[in-house]
Amino acid sequence: MVLHLDEDQWVLVLSPGLGVEDQERVVSALFAKELGVDAERPLVIMRRDAGFQGPHLTWCPEGCVTDHADDVRRGTFLADVSHGIGTAAEMTLAVWDAQESTVEAPVLSGQIGVDPYSEDPERAVPHVSLQVFQDEWMECLGPQELGAVITKVRSHLLALEDLGERLVEARASYRRVRS
Repeated sequence: MVLHLDEDQWVLVLSPGLGVEDQERVVSALFAKELGVDAERPLVIMRRDAGFQGPHLTWCPEGCVTDHADDVRRGTFLADVSHGIGTAAEMTLAVWDAQESTVEAPVLSGQIGVDPYSEDPERAVPHVSLQVFQDEWMECLGPQELGAVITKVRSHLLALEDLGERLVEARASYRRVRS
């Protein structure tokens, strides 16, 4: 049985005997028929928001790679629903760690995300969150902001290449003097 409350909220009652795959099929069919949305991954989330009773039907945007099992099983505030979209751009470097000698640390690792129910308009549209180093983040980067970071990093890579060339020269000079 499906009962429509208003334009963006539904109460959905499914038979307790339905398996997870059948529940997803029913919800997907509901999205396609009633809302005209061909949902890649429909979600029925139990909302924790104050004053709201029942589940909230939503869907993952195309390419969502986020595991929403906890959102579905335990419920969440809509403002906390977040989708990671597509493959992340990840890189690590071995850095010195006083306790473990070296550890692989993330550097300039980025992910496209969207928090569709956020009150922050920059989070409510697809954006990039860039982990600069370990737990240091640049959040909600739009295309221009990400472009500025890329330009700066590209310039820095050129400076590092120059540094590498100067290192080769310095070592050659050092060896000549020490010989």
